[in-house]
Amino acid sequence: MGTASAAAVKPDLYPNPGGDTPVYTWQNQGDGNYMEVQSSGTSNGDKIDVYKKTGSCAAHGATDTICNEEWYAISLGTNYDSVPEFAYMNVNSGLCLDDPGGGIGGHVEQWSCTTYPDTKRWLYDKSYSDQGPTNGYFNLWNLDNAEIACLHPGTAAISFYPRWVWSEGGVPAPLPTMYDCEWE
Repeated sequence: MGTASAAAVKPDLYPNPGGDTPVYTWQNQGDGNYMEVQSSGTSNGDKIDVYKKTGSCAAHGATDTICNEEWYAISLGTNYDSVPEFAYMNVNSGLCLDDPGGGIGGHVEQWSCTTYPDTKRWLYDKSYSDQGPTNGYFNLWNLDNAEIACLHPGTAAISFYPRWVWSEGGVPAPLPTMYDCEWE
């Protein structure tokens, strides 16, 4: 796993035995756990949460049985600001991170990767606070709702919050901390 530093770093990258698509792990800076599909689910609509890294994919390869904390990064080109857009497919389930349309505090889930509408498009962007760039970590910003994926306070669930959640007001408490919305 990468270490915290002043320079922005990407998440862990492992060779993909099936091709050249990068494989990522996402460590949450709020609690140190890793993004995964809840209970290793393999169905559309299964919720995304965080869990301690199990090591099931430590030696990533054909013998792995449950690579639940690993995600293929599928490049979808760039947006109008030339920022790269991605879909993230879970190695275990073969389903993509998705916005089910629940709004602020709504859970991130997985869904079929057959098409890539904005609900499945993500920007992997440097984390910003109200005061500017933070500590070199990143936000996962969904294009459909323009919100970021954050650890929901007091739970293991990953939910959507406005990028400027700490200054916008009108967001129901409890609010995530800035670190709950940062990924390495």
